[in-house]
Order: sequence, then C-alpha cells, then structure tokens
Amino acid sequence: MTNTNAWLDAARRELTRRDRKTGGFIHPAVPEAFFSPGDMLRIHGEDTRPRDQEDEQQAAVREVICISRGAASDRRAATKLAPVTAIREKYQNRSATLEEIAAELIRNAEAKASADPLQAGMMISDAATLRRVAEWCQTQLRWIRGADDPLTIEHDHGDALARGVQITIAAFLRDRFGAHLHGTAANLTAWALDLDNVPSARVSRSAF
Repeated sequence: MTNTNAWLDAARRELTRRDRKTGGFIHPAVPEAFFSPGDMLRIHGEDTRPRDQEDEQQAAVREVICISRGAASDRRAATKLAPVTAIREKYQNRSATLEEIAAELIRNAEAKASADPLQAGMMISDAATLRRVAEWCQTQLRWIRGADDPLTIEHDHGDALARGVQITIAAFLRDRFGAHLHGTAANLTAWALDLDNVPSARVSRSAF
C-alpha cells in the first residue's frame, strides 16, 4: 500500500468514526443538495438522495473524495491578492470604457437621427453590442476571487497548488460535515496530489 492510499484510508476512517457511547458518527454528514441529479448519478451511480444517516455518510465521503480529486485536477491554486486585484481592475476598466464608447455613440446617433436615420440606427445597434460586451465583463467579475475568498492569501509560503486544494477540501468538509477537519483535509490533499508528505493542518486553518 502506498502512502497516498494510506492517507485516503485515514481520511475515510476519520469521516466514518463513531462515538463509542452513542454509536453515532463523530462527524455526521449534513444533508445538502450540492450536486445536480446528473452529478449524483456520476458520483454515486444512482440518481437518488441518501435516505438514512449511514447512506448519507457514505455518500458524503464519496463526494469529498470526488471534490478532492477535482480540485487537484482543476489545479485550484491559492493566489495572492495583488494578481487577483489586477485582473479585477482589468475587467472593470474594460467595462467602463465600453460603456463610455456606447454612451458616445448614442449621443451621436441622437444628433444624426434627423439628417441620417440609417447611420443613427447603426450607431444605436453598435452601442447595444458594446453594452452587451460590457455586461459580459461585469459577469466575469463575479467569478474572480475577492479579498474575503479563502483561496486569496497574504503570504505565498509553500506550494500554492497544495494550499489551494487543501483550502477547497476544508471548505467542503465544513459544509458537508459541519467542521473544517483540517487534518483530514491535509490527508486528502496529499492523496489527491500524490505528495511525498502530508501538509500541515495549519495550511487550511489559517485561511478561515
């Protein structure tokens, strides 16, 4: 058995560990519709929601494994705020410039409406196109990380990819199991990225 398989097994054991007195799970899974029916079918092999806590727990374990592998495959690296801010400003500036040009076209179209209605109509059409592109730029801003995103970091110590994957997993664990479970997130990160060593639990703890 490789180390990575051992780390996956350790994560599974922690997520299915039971209280000796009550017999209940130490970290009971929280029912949540994270996935579409199509995703449920791909992950669980069935298009149904878990019905009891045992099924819910096993489903949540499969989901976090899928999330872990997906975060690693998607290369979800943590990033410092400066590059993120630069990208955000780029889209904001583009949107503002497009809106200014569109407004100028509308003004010119209004001035030419009587003398050259055809050209005025073309200007109005062009302005509408520019505003659609400006709206697209604003839409992109919704997907850009902000300062409050856990994946936006202040210091870039260590492997940015490993940090991003670990933070992503910890966030999912919080939502699905009620706690970040940073040690488990670290084990799953080591497994998903096939690392030589398990990263410190502090990596994700510092992000929340």
